[in-house]
Formats: sequence, structure tokens, C-alpha cells
Amino acid sequence: MTFANGQQQELQLLVTKLHPSAPVVLGFSWLHSTNPRIDWPSLTLCLDWDNPTDSGLVLFDVSPPSENSETTIDQPRTPPQLRSRSAQSFVIYVRLGSSLKVLPALVDSGASSVFVSNQLDLRRNDLDKLLELQLFDGSPATTRIMQYHDNTLTLDNNLQFQARLLVTQLPPSTLIVLRLLWLQDINPDINWKNLTMQFPGPKASLAATIHLHLQSISDLNVPHPDTITSGTTQDSPTSDTNPDRERSTTPSRSLLDKLRRLPPNIPRNQYKGLRYPNQQRPKPPTNPNVTPDPTVTPTVPNPIDPGDLDIKIIGAVPFARLL
Repeated sequence: MTFANGQQQELQLLVTKLHPSAPVVLGFSWLHSTNPRIDWPSLTLCLDWDNPTDSGLVLFDVSPPSENSETTIDQPRTPPQLRSRSAQSFVIYVRLGSSLKVLPALVDSGASSVFVSNQLDLRRNDLDKLLELQLFDGSPATTRIMQYHDNTLTLDNNLQFQARLLVTQLPPSTLIVLRLLWLQDINPDINWKNLTMQFPGPKASLAATIHLHLQSISDLNVPHPDTITSGTTQDSPTSDTNPDRERSTTPSRSLLDKLRRLPPNIPRNQYKGLRYPNQQRPKPPTNPNVTPDPTVTPTVPNPIDPGDLDIKIIGAVPFARLL
């Protein structure tokens, strides 16, 4: 940014678009210091760089109201509630065990006719096997994660990114409870079994958590020891030279094969591997003075399968906040 006096200042900003009627408060430190009487933990939106999703947004801070003798003597305490202003869709983040890979799962309430917005009519691929949702008491829910999105989106500034989401649809009137362990840990006084997100609509409730078991995903850039010792060539199960196959509305690959191609959740400027499934890795420079040995067969990494992993839900954010 260039000022009137000719000086320049570099600005780094996170930007979100909200409906004009959305009552959202941003938890900035200068607001805290200049307004000490406000109960900031009970407000809707705050910024926190230590949150597990690395997005800098913690949208559901549901800490109980602070105890203040001056304000609570003659007033009954209001039960704490999850606060959300999005009645259409939101994202929950799941992590596969101790892996750095984070997969966003979109929960769509079904209030919109198309996915996310009228401008983004994304294709939905039906999963070969539905993913189960469970209630707090352990009984199965009627709702399943049924679809998977894998699309390349182009933004207004011509930047592209790969959108990979698990999707489940709920009736528009459903009030939702997510069993987020990190919320339970920091708010032990809340009766989570009786708590619902306050979405507008008829009274209804669904307390659900994602409970999955998936195979381990290895780093395809690291050769497997067996392939090094054997010297044999094995085709990577995630390679696909036909781009039209990926765009098919009925995918021939299982969800696990798709997840193997997800890049790790590390900063973009530090990631040196393949970012998209169809991206070709550059070939190393060859020395014209060295003749390759025809008896040596190049090796291709082989996925390691040590067993099943639990997927943990590590965060939640209304999808409207991401646009």
C-alpha cells in the first residue's frame, strides 16, 4: 500500500465476507484492552494462531460466562450455548492419527440448492461405501457421509486450488451437535449431550460425531525398504494418467485411493512435493558423460500398511467464513 506521502507499507490480511446482518465480533487484542468489561469468550468469532487447524480461526469459543458477583446476584445464569451464524454449511477438520494430513469434511444442512453457493456448482461423487455418523450414546445416526468432492477451483485472481471434501447433507430444520473432543476438554462444565447449535428452524436435534477407521497413508516420496532391497518396479496405486477419469461423476477409485494423494498440511511456501494429483514431478538433470546402467531398475515407493487409524475431529468452522 502506498500512502499520500509516497511511503509504502506491506499489508498481510485475512479476508472474510459476511452477510450485512451477521452479528460477528472479531476478537482482536486491541479490542480486549480497550473494552475490559466485555465477556469476550462468549462472543462468536476470534482469531487464534495456536488453533489446531492452522487457519488462524477459532469460531466456536463456548467458554461459560465469567462469574461476576455484581452481575449474577439477582440474575439466573444463562446456560452456555454453541454459537453459530451459518444455517447452511460448515466444515469440520479431521486428522488421520498422528499424521500431518488434515481432511476437511463439509457438513451441508441442505438449505442451499447447490453446493456452497450459486457461483460454485461443484460435482458430487457418490462414495462406494457410506461413512457412518454416531450419536453421543453410541447409536447410529440416520445421516451418513455419502459424497466426495475433488475439484480444481479458480478464484477471481486466477489462482487455483484443489478442493477435496467429504460431504454429508442434513435436513434444513436439523439442529446439530458436533462431538468435538477439544471443545469438551476446555469446557468441562457444559452438558454436551443436551447442547445444540442454535440454527433457525423447527425444534430438532442431532448429536453426532465422525467415527472412522482408515488404513495408514504413507509418504509416496519416500521409497519403501522392501522395494529398495528387491530392486523391482511397482506401479504407484495413486497414479492416473487419464485426467477425464478424475472428473467422472461416478469415480472408479475408492475414497482411500483419493486420500493417498492429499498433500500434507504444511505451509504452502515450505511444501516441496507434488501439490495436485496430475502434477508431474520434474526430472532430475542428467549427466551426458555418465552412461546409465541398464541392469538397474528404478524403484517406486510402496504404501505402508501398519494397520487401522482412528480419525480425530480437530476443529470446526462455518463454511461461510471461508469464502
